[in-house]
Amino acid sequence: MPALTAPASLADVFPPPRVHLLNPGDVVVAASGNRLDTLLGSCVAVTLVDPRGTIGAMCHIVHASDSDARRAPDTHHARDALQAMADGLLARGIAPRLCLARVYGGANMFPGHYPSRYPSHSPGHDPCPARAGNGEGPHVPQQVQQHVGQRNVARVLELLAAGGIRVVEQSVGGNGYRKLSWRIGLDLPQCTVVDAAAPSDPA
Repeated sequence: MPALTAPASLADVFPPPRVHLLNPGDVVVAASGNRLDTLLGSCVAVTLVDPRGTIGAMCHIVHASDSDARRAPDTHHARDALQAMADGLLARGIAPRLCLARVYGGANMFPGHYPSRYPSHSPGHDPCPARAGNGEGPHVPQQVQQHVGQRNVARVLELLAAGGIRVVEQSVGGNGYRKLSWRIGLDLPQCTVVDAAAPSDPA
């Protein structure tokens, strides 16, 4: 019978926590203690964690639209990113429906084109009040186009609801960048809103 060989170090058995920096389109599923960081503009990040805080996941979504079904899944898109998170959690024995979700980002990076007087904090509902008439009668309210961040948030919330996943926190909308840092576990992610005038170039 061959002799048993002990591992060179405990790190071979229990890898030390890592810091994962998520770029646009990235999806990471990792164990408690690992840190997940990203920087958001109009993009949206979703975090999922099981109730015990043992396994967590984060994605960095760029597009609300679905990817081309004729091609391989593209996790820049909301549906594919959330599916990749679910697949990664299931591979570790975690049911996504039991996880708690948090949603961040979705800022309006072009407020000159999408004035702030139209609410950006209510995904899927962007009313435009009727303007005063000019002597020819009142104007008919116009449909206001959602900015990219609103569309991203609305789509993410729609997909999470369809998957039966409960959203327990949101920090979305506004005109600033967001720095997001999360050490996987039961502690809340740290989300810092940065002035949009700061010299950065996030997604």
